[in-house]
Amino acid sequence: MRAAAAILFLVLPLACGCSDQPPEGPNPSDRTLWTVRAAGGGDFQDIQDAVNVSTSGDTILVGPGHYSTVHEGVVGGVPRIAVFIVLFRSITIIAEAGPDSTIVGGVSTTDYAIACGNAGSTSISGFEIRGGGNGGVLLHRTNARFTGNRVTGATTALRCERGTAVVDSNVITGNREGIIAAGTALSTNGNRIEGSELKAISCTLGAQAVLVGDALIGSGVANLSVSESDASATRLLIAGGLGLGVDLFSSRLTIVESTVVDNRGFGFALTGGSTLEADRVIVALSGGCATQLTDGTATFTCSDVWANGLITGAPCTTPTGDGNFAQDPAFCDSAAGDYTLSESSPCAPGNSGGCGLIGAFSVVCP
Repeated sequence: MRAAAAILFLVLPLACGCSDQPPEGPNPSDRTLWTVRAAGGGDFQDIQDAVNVSTSGDTILVGPGHYSTVHEGVVGGVPRIAVFIVLFRSITIIAEAGPDSTIVGGVSTTDYAIACGNAGSTSISGFEIRGGGNGGVLLHRTNARFTGNRVTGATTALRCERGTAVVDSNVITGNREGIIAAGTALSTNGNRIEGSELKAISCTLGAQAVLVGDALIGSGVANLSVSESDASATRLLIAGGLGLGVDLFSSRLTIVESTVVDNRGFGFALTGGSTLEADRVIVALSGGCATQLTDGTATFTCSDVWANGLITGAPCTTPTGDGNFAQDPAFCDSAAGDYTLSESSPCAPGNSGGCGLIGAFSVVCP
């Protein structure tokens, strides 16, 4: 069995077009930096060629252009077709001119625009990634950093499976799903995930998530979903969802200094014995009640729970005591999606009765 596995390991990269053997071109023996130029003038014109010739520790600089040539590989035991595939390498791939000028994908025949498998510490930054109606980026058993990209038109913008993913400062809009973390250690910071047909961020299958400073806006089912996983969230904006703000199933969520506002469903929905700990959170203007507690426990401290709906027969709870209150948060301009606070807000540090800042944003307007 071991011998067969070794043969498979050697044969698959050669059969899939993602060989460790370099294409004709520069000698890789003394190189750590490779350039890709769509119109020529670099080391290669195709990103996959640069990936194939690279070794761990190398950097690939990608010039402006639309990269859409597809390649085949086996990622996670499944044949994948993508614009480029990274296997068994720790490399950095940078779009020099940023997402306005450097596009990957938009090809309807691909499984994902970018696929990485068993890649040690891969970093991808500065691209516009188009799903073409299929997946955006797949990270399988990969320790990855995904920074400063824009992803649109994908079934799943970013799927992370059984690895670690640091996801910072990306704009993820108009996808069926935003980020799915399946059995993954996920860290986020400063992403804007808007207009997902289903969910903006979904943590499932034992994921461990640390979410900071993200804006999750306008999802169809839930802006944040945590299923059989653990998550902590700080300074999140969870707003404008067509369904739930936050959906918890058999999970634990600690959420601090966050704003859950203007979601058509419940602010929070708990099932499967979930645990919610909310500290200095604004839950306002939900179509349903602030917390639908079907099965689990919810604890609020120093939170403003205001003007949420009531649905007859739903197991809704309203937090009292522990510094909680129900007052108009006095947003600067909620109609325009501005949830910063006015000086008179009861959530401002000087007005919150010693609780400090409540919500995701500070005082900005008079």
